[in-house]
Amino acid sequence: MNGYSFQLVNGVRPEEVASATSTVFGVPASSIEVLEWRQGKAHVVGSRVEGMPAVLIQRDPDRHGDYVAFDAGEEFASAVGGLPEVTVASRLCAALRARAVLAAPNAASAALWILVAEDGSSGEVLVDVDDLDDGVFAITGGLTEIKGAPEIPVIELPEGFNPYRT
Repeated sequence: MNGYSFQLVNGVRPEEVASATSTVFGVPASSIEVLEWRQGKAHVVGSRVEGMPAVLIQRDPDRHGDYVAFDAGEEFASAVGGLPEVTVASRLCAALRARAVLAAPNAASAALWILVAEDGSSGEVLVDVDDLDDGVFAITGGLTEIKGAPEIPVIELPEGFNPYRT
């Protein structure tokens, strides 16, 4: 596992994500850095981490839309015993009662993502790729039912469409 990178998508504050990360995974708050970006400039929320942070949590409306990005590397992976990315996102979402999107492994299409619901359940979804450049994850349907997101319709893929690299 090289790292973790996903976005929390329903209005949580970066400080809440940092607090939940510390509580859920036992990561010291002193190794979590929180940044709020405004007009292209980063503003540290709380204390600046000495050296490289184990976890970087940032909100950058110009780059990510109204989402909070969670990024962590090897130090965090070691601290959580190498948990899979979707498991980390699921535990964090359940603690925050928030949703997250993360890149689907082996996706051959920019439209394929994983949605983690507020209850920690997850599943693969398709998004409108035209909206991605604007930082919008407009979900068009799920490949399977997601327990915590019953409003997302399960859709059939067009014949011959394989969203995975083979």
